[in-house]
Amino acid sequence: MLTNQKWKTYKIDKKTKDLIKSLDNIRKKNENRNFRDWLNKNIKLYGDERDDNISLTVTDVLENLIHDINVIVKEKGKEILNQKQLRDTVASMIYKES
Repeated sequence: MLTNQKWKTYKIDKKTKDLIKSLDNIRKKNENRNFRDWLNKNIKLYGDERDDNISLTVTDVLENLIHDINVIVKEKGKEILNQKQLRDTVASMIYKES
């Protein structure tokens, strides 16, 4: 029981706080770099030599998907006002599922 009481009164010193903050920043930078790498990743359509002539990235696929979504929405007589939010939401959703 004495151990639990020690944790309740434990104060993190400045060096430890700085270390935790630095590690968190590194983690966030790594996540962002991984996401950007994923966006620029080449997609293989056929899995053979035909892919050598095709340059297709995840970004290209996302742009086409967003375009198709906008076409469908406009056909319904509506409009998506915040294109950036749509793009970011779709990209994040697909990234998390891949």
